[in-house]
Amino acid sequence: MTSDGTIQYVTNSYQALECPCIIGPGNTVAHAYNNSYGILYYFDENSYVKPITINGEDTWNTWVVPENKFWYVLNSNFYTEGFNKGDILWSGREISTNESGNYFLAIEYDILAYNSSLSISSVDLKSSPILFPNPTNSKLSLNSEKDYNIEVFDLTGRKIMEAQGNNLDMSNLSKATYIVKTFDKASKETYSYKVIRN
Repeated sequence: MTSDGTIQYVTNSYQALECPCIIGPGNTVAHAYNNSYGILYYFDENSYVKPITINGEDTWNTWVVPENKFWYVLNSNFYTEGFNKGDILWSGREISTNESGNYFLAIEYDILAYNSSLSISSVDLKSSPILFPNPTNSKLSLNSEKDYNIEVFDLTGRKIMEAQGNNLDMSNLSKATYIVKTFDKASKETYSYKVIRN
């Protein structure tokens, strides 16, 4: 990894690495027989994403998702928690384990930094639900426990998907940019989001 501020979440490797794993700047993964698959993230101290790695120990330990942040789960083999890739852990969520040798990998999103990076002046970020993560390769979640009617449109305005609740799985859609509209059944308000499916 030669780019400053780059991490790669590697899902397989030939070079005696126990993967999934996270490779930071200056580290190298090289082999001749298989491909390494992963996800690149670019970040610095001002970014709204950063990697989270938790390694289990023989004694009980507890980790808490910080205020104004959430964790997007990449991989975990903590049997006490049962996380799946794509799960969203909101602020205040605790992880407790004593599983030596097991691990938890996630990407931490800073909601306040993310909001300040947006340039959509028509959205009131203080009151609008936030749709994360964006871009996404599969699941999206609203940071709200409310029940929504969710509709997905392509850029020509054609509705191609709908769902109920506060989660959306876009894994069956092609890689493209979409408009996601959410209708809050309680307040009767509608919110629109431009979402990149990568």
